[in-house]
Amino acid sequence: MSKRECGSCSLCCKVLEVQAVFKAAGEWCRHFRAGTGCEVHKLRPKSCRDFSCLWLQEDWLGDEWKPSVAKFVMAWEYDGQVLAVMVDPKVPNAWRAEPYHTALKMLAERHMSENRLVMVVEPKRRILVLPDQEIVVGGRNDIFAWEVTRKGDGSNRFHVEFEAITDGGKGGGMRFDDQPAPMQ
Repeated sequence: MSKRECGSCSLCCKVLEVQAVFKAAGEWCRHFRAGTGCEVHKLRPKSCRDFSCLWLQEDWLGDEWKPSVAKFVMAWEYDGQVLAVMVDPKVPNAWRAEPYHTALKMLAERHMSENRLVMVVEPKRRILVLPDQEIVVGGRNDIFAWEVTRKGDGSNRFHVEFEAITDGGKGGGMRFDDQPAPMQ
């Protein structure tokens, strides 16, 4: 466990949805004040008190992964089965910059062997990150079910069956196979 502190970082006050204070994802909380932080800090909702981003928890993430630097907040969802990368809407493609993009794809490959996923979470949609591609899979608040299986060809490749359970009535699941990297 890391001994880091938020310091001047407060990106979670923007990217997270906090129903207890009617705060939508991607908007600054009405209780946040630049330079001073949360003006109701001692009375903040339980979801805010309990939240701890991955950068605060994990020493292996360097300073470049601090949310105020990276422009996204990482946290576990689905009981530790989804690594959520919640982006600042003002910099929606920050996760595609290096060193983040390559590292997230490597994490996706590692996590897939454990039936876990990496997902970029934007204010209105989710993007599934696979080792070789990214796929828009549904809305931010959709509920998902998935199964990841290793391909039977002896490679380190995977097959993903994915379904948005609450996808606004669109219905239907998705199936993906990660592809080997193209030859350079």
